[in-house]
Amino acid sequence: MKSAEYSATLRISSESVSAADITRILHVQPTQMNEIGDPVSARLPGKLRTSATWRLESSASNAESLSTHIANLLRQIGDQNEAVRSLAATCDVDLFCGVFLEDDTAQCSLSVDMLQRIVPLGADVVLNLYLPGIPHPDQKWASIVRYPAHNVPRPDLNDQWRWPDAPDTLQQRLLKCLDSIETTVSEKIGNGTVDIHFATGSGQGELCLSHQTLTRLTALDLGLNLIVYDAALRERFINAIVPPRSSPPDSK
Repeated sequence: MKSAEYSATLRISSESVSAADITRILHVQPTQMNEIGDPVSARLPGKLRTSATWRLESSASNAESLSTHIANLLRQIGDQNEAVRSLAATCDVDLFCGVFLEDDTAQCSLSVDMLQRIVPLGADVVLNLYLPGIPHPDQKWASIVRYPAHNVPRPDLNDQWRWPDAPDTLQQRLLKCLDSIETTVSEKIGNGTVDIHFATGSGQGELCLSHQTLTRLTALDLGLNLIVYDAALRERFINAIVPPRSSPPDSK
């Protein structure tokens, strides 16, 4: 499994607060900003923006880990966590993270320590996953959420994974997993992880972790471990989650 490349951007958008005011409130110069009424792009000068946007990009190399990119953004923000959180009350605020796979599988993690640094921002985390090669439109996405802690009750595996015909979104599946953990564990677990296995054939996938979800994870002292597959590798995906059952012995 080759390494992936990563990027991270703090994004703030608002229909009521200008980009200039966001800069003034945060005392941080953005990488890019646009005001309401600005053209959406040079190619579409007649289409105007209906919201102000403010973007601060990580300056770390794409070869660095996702945690390194987020830490880079946190350093740029400095002591303005409370200011970002106040903006989150009236603006859309998220950490937009790009995960660019160089192979058909990749893995990245956000430790509980990193999640605890993100939560005070009041921001969501959006993981945008880009897969190499040609999309496979006949291969739909699939995912599973697992809690592989030892010596602690964990959700029933069969209730936590679904193929595309299931109504649950990945976000809903993760919340169900947290519900189950909270009802079976009476105290913090201590540096555990929740594994998210994600496969997509579209060439791109997205996972949004709301601020509420991040808060629940940190309350349980849990980090996240994301494993991404090209959905064309369906068998590898299934076998990584549910080991093949051994054949029953022949009856005599």
